[in-house]
Amino acid sequence: PDAAVDDPSLPDRCDGSEFDAITPDEKGNTFFFKGSHLWKGFHGPAQLSNESFKELDDIHNIGHVDAAFRMHNAENPDDHDHIYFFLDDKVFRYYDHALEEGYPKEIQQDFPGVPSHLDAAVECPKGECMADSVLFFKGQDVHVYDIATKTVKPK
Repeated sequence: PDAAVDDPSLPDRCDGSEFDAITPDEKGNTFFFKGSHLWKGFHGPAQLSNESFKELDDIHNIGHVDAAFRMHNAENPDDHDHIYFFLDDKVFRYYDHALEEGYPKEIQQDFPGVPSHLDAAVECPKGECMADSVLFFKGQDVHVYDIATKTVKPK
């Protein structure tokens, strides 16, 4: 049973189908973000996002995640399987639920050419895309970020 049924103050994951962001972590656990809350995996109650990723509220204090993805970059172990959260014009990078040194940063510092206030982001490994890439969505536009060349092609 979902605790939201017992606690009406918590959001219900089934109330509408829109999430702000969805991403797996380095261990394959999927996080579903909606407003200031998240769900860990496919079962269980919502909890405040800042209980798992405290810096999201401590530093930025906006209570939501615009977009998130797990980096697929097997050729660079310093980036591979790290998770990125985008909030307004900032990017946060985590590994093992710890914010990495130097973060948050302006999105342009890590992803030149990628706009702020994103709608969504998703990893796109080679085979599904021409090269290991990240797809950033904003409005009707898709910004394809090539991980190797660090270039963006809007579509």
